[in-house]
Amino acid sequence: MADKRENYERLKESLLKMVEEGQNPFDIIYKIAEEIEKESGEPKFAECVKNEMRAVYGYVFGEVKLLTDELNDTHKQLALINERLKTGNFSEEITERINFAVNAHEKKIEELQKRIKNAENEKS
Repeated sequence: MADKRENYERLKESLLKMVEEGQNPFDIIYKIAEEIEKESGEPKFAECVKNEMRAVYGYVFGEVKLLTDELNDTHKQLALINERLKTGNFSEEITERINFAVNAHEKKIEELQKRIKNAENEKS
C-alpha cells in the first residue's frame, strides 16, 4: 500500500513540476502515460496515448506540435529504412517491399508537411 501511495505522490509532484516549468501539455500527457504504463505493467499504453493524441489533436484539430513530432518520427524511420536498404543483403522481392515502404514514408512526409503548413496558416 505504501508503494502505491509513494508512486501516486511522485506522479503528482512530477505533474506539478512539468506544469510549473511550462512544458507542452501534450508532452506532459505523454510523460504521465509513460509513468502509468510503468506502474500498471500495461505494455504499449503510452504509445497508444501518443497515437490517439496525434490522430485527434494532430490530424483533426491541427495541433502543429503533434504533427511536427510525427513528421520527425517519420523522417527518422525513413532514414533507418534507407540505411538498412543500403547495408542489407536482401532478395529482389524484399528490396521491392522495402522500396514500397520508402515511398509510403515519403508520401506521409509530404502529407504531414502540408498539414503543418495548413495548421500554421489557420492559427495565424
